Amino acid sequence: MTTNWMRKCSLIVANDAGEGIELSGLKISFNISRPDISYPATGMFKIYNLSRNTASRIRQNEFTQIKFIAGYQDNFGLIFSGQIQYSYGGRENPTDTYSVIQAADSDQAHNFSVMNTTLAAGYTQQDVHAALMKPIGVYDIVAGAVPEFATTKAPRGKPMFGMHRDEVSSLAAQCKATWRYENGRL
Repeated sequence: MTTNWMRKCSLIVANDAGEGIELSGLKISFNISRPDISYPATGMFKIYNLSRNTASRIRQNEFTQIKFIAGYQDNFGLIFSGQIQYSYGGRENPTDTYSVIQAADSDQAHNFSVMNTTLAAGYTQQDVHAALMKPIGVYDIVAGAVPEFATTKAPRGKPMFGMHRDEVSSLAAQCKATWRYENGRL
């Protein structure tokens, strides 16, 4: 933790079991993009001067998760959490090395969740939303902010199959809304 301007920064990489290491005592630069579309937020983290052992552990995919917490002394919070997509290392100058980690928020849910269910006649938009939360629950994704759903009951049943993200986009379009994943929330 730096004492300059009472800043607080914590970068944690962990495996699927939650065991990992904190890389907070080092120089870290980052870039996080949060598009307001149906695509996960991505984070690029550049960590300087890791030990060879730690850099090797990161590059050999020992760690799958990343959490980035930042702010000031008494005002800090989770800025980004996600799954590590890839990492690489390099040398910036004769004395400084770096390791870069790219991660995406809810990447596995976005890429692998599929729908395969049918809703009976009389379903509402709330029922569709409840059905959409089931397949991403296995990735520990929970509901976040939701729009006000219409209470109209559908006269026919609804088959829901295919990629989860496509069904979420369909519901969002009906509600005149957009959607995204953010810190484990849909």
